[in-house]
Amino acid sequence: MGAAVAFLAHLLSDALRHWLLTGLALFILVVIITWIRARRRRRRVIEAAVAEAVTAPNSSLQGQRRSGPKKVRPGTALVPLAMVAFMLFVFFGSWLTTPLIYHNGETGEGIVTGQFATADMRNQEPVVGFNVVIRKADGGIVRTSFRSDGFNVYPSANAVRYPPAGVRFNVRYLPIHPEDFVIVANDDSEWARSLRCGDLVQEVAAAQSASNLAPGDAALARARDAALAAARAGGCITRSN
Repeated sequence: MGAAVAFLAHLLSDALRHWLLTGLALFILVVIITWIRARRRRRRVIEAAVAEAVTAPNSSLQGQRRSGPKKVRPGTALVPLAMVAFMLFVFFGSWLTTPLIYHNGETGEGIVTGQFATADMRNQEPVVGFNVVIRKADGGIVRTSFRSDGFNVYPSANAVRYPPAGVRFNVRYLPIHPEDFVIVANDDSEWARSLRCGDLVQEVAAAQSASNLAPGDAALARARDAALAAARAGGCITRSN
């Protein structure tokens, strides 16, 4: 079962990564299916017409039954439904593939070695590519890349942040295809700690600024102390700060 789910995650990840080719293949498949269904429908109509010519209706009731309202054929909306489903997958597919890869992958370590430009845009922002080296659990090395529109960070978030070059992070990759991986953002890796500390230090700065603005406000002072305690507990600032 786990191997089957991992293979499904690989297929979905590839489809999401090469969504233009996937969309073209899906469109061709839907057209072929629709054409086959139309040919079968025409053949049934011809066969029914031949049968009707041989055995004409012998009562007005039969004639009314034959001339009644046409049934709605299933699959009439196959093409638009498939296109809508595909567009939803393009925009939200990472919310499906990321947890699948995380829960069915193995743990490795990665590092970004550089960036490269792409010709694509997403949400009016240029899409950036990242070259990455992954060391697998067995010590093997995989050289691959990912793009800023891949949203391959677990846990998923609305605003995705990626590791800078030279900072180590942990990944979960599919053993059958290690190029399919997600970056783990909630563990104890160098990058995850820096990410967590950045948020905690920012909260301390915001709480300190609010407390300085109203020195006599006890609630703001408690919020400042709580933010300081959380940052110290996370090892982000020293006790002297």
